[in-house]
Amino acid sequence: MLNLLGKKAIVAALLVTAQVGFAALPPLAQSQKEIQAILTSQEGYRLLGGADPIDEILRVDKGYMIVTRHKEMKVDVNYAKTDRIGPADFTLYFHPAVDLD
Repeated sequence: MLNLLGKKAIVAALLVTAQVGFAALPPLAQSQKEIQAILTSQEGYRLLGGADPIDEILRVDKGYMIVTRHKEMKVDVNYAKTDRIGPADFTLYFHPAVDLD
């Protein structure tokens, strides 16, 4: 049987492990999550027309710029305010695509 001190140590270790598991994503992982959401969005596909492949995805102020051969589209990433620890929740706002021709 574990003594009281041993049980407290196990509980403390579990709490630390849980905090690490719910920590904010590293910047690269958060960006990957945002870009994946953009690429799988039906709205983004519809606005770009789906005819051209994506040439560039650029990080810009408040979001990303998606560039194809004939169009570019700004996507704002709006972060939800929260007190919880964990990955940042966000919504995407797709600006109308602009013709480059």
